[in-house]
Amino acid sequence: MSLEPNSWQPMAGMPDVDFYPLITRPSIHSSNCYLISARDVIVVIAPGADTEQTKLVNQTVGHLRVVPR
Repeated sequence: MSLEPNSWQPMAGMPDVDFYPLITRPSIHSSNCYLISARDVIVVIAPGADTEQTKLVNQTVGHLRVVPR
């Protein structure tokens, strides 16, 4: 499996789960961030503290809709 940075892609072996590797230049305030979207949950891993990265995370997940079971 190869990761395509900064784009939604299916997670191997997990139907209805998408993965978004938000690849940035790590610094004291930011890191690579990983977003996971499933039917009833959105997970943000390592969002960092950089303002621009936070805006990008919000834009990326802001349009997603979680459907409760």
